Amino acid sequence: MLTSERVHRLIAQEYEALSANWDSKTELIDGVVFDLAPEYVLRAETVERIASILRDALPDLRVFSHGTVRFGNHDDLMSDVFAISSDEELRPDAPIPGELVKLVVEVASTTRQRDFNRKLPRYAAFAVAECWIVDPTTGILTSHEQPAPEAQKYSKVLNHNVGYRCETLDAATALEIFNT
Repeated sequence: MLTSERVHRLIAQEYEALSANWDSKTELIDGVVFDLAPEYVLRAETVERIASILRDALPDLRVFSHGTVRFGNHDDLMSDVFAISSDEELRPDAPIPGELVKLVVEVASTTRQRDFNRKLPRYAAFAVAECWIVDPTTGILTSHEQPAPEAQKYSKVLNHNVGYRCETLDAATALEIFNT
């Protein structure tokens, strides 16, 4: 007998209260709780490399590697790298407000499907100006620009070859991609 899948959507405050008691790391995407994938060396090194490069390339922005970004009432996304204006005041005990995010980067070594199919539409829905999805195994950085929030997608999508583990990505290239 087939049964339909039941999904119970949460708002961010409910998720925050529940997740405080959980042993595993999770994120809330469109009201649904997802376990985070294990972070292996390739992914961790790529995240740190990209964050370091972006700090050099975008000195007027504050760049974070990892963190919870809250978009509306149904999304607490664990973004790999993201940048906000450097002069923004932040609460140390709260998620980063999503409306402050100028650029988000997801490293998709083991999370490709979730990043493209679930997170990317959420970033577009909340008008994040630019979203990069990087696959360190193929060396492809896909930049998504010009969000169309009502359609939950981006109008401009470009692929950039940055090499295995982003070995050819440097500050100048990152700045060039960010400014296209």
